[in-house]
Amino acid sequence: MIDNQEVLFFRKELARLLDDYRNCEKPSLKKEISEDISLLSEVIYGDEQPHTLSDRTLL
Repeated sequence: MIDNQEVLFFRKELARLLDDYRNCEKPSLKKEISEDISLLSEVIYGDEQPHTLSDRTLL
């Protein structure tokens, strides 16, 4: 189980990744960022979040 300080750090990183995703114009890089977002979301939220993200989810 992760502690509150780790959750805060992971949420900040998730926000940064979401910004990177929105600003990215390369499809291959955007896919990698999306995968990182999915993994980090799973760590933070467990099964409460979808395991895959689409462009529509991230808008």
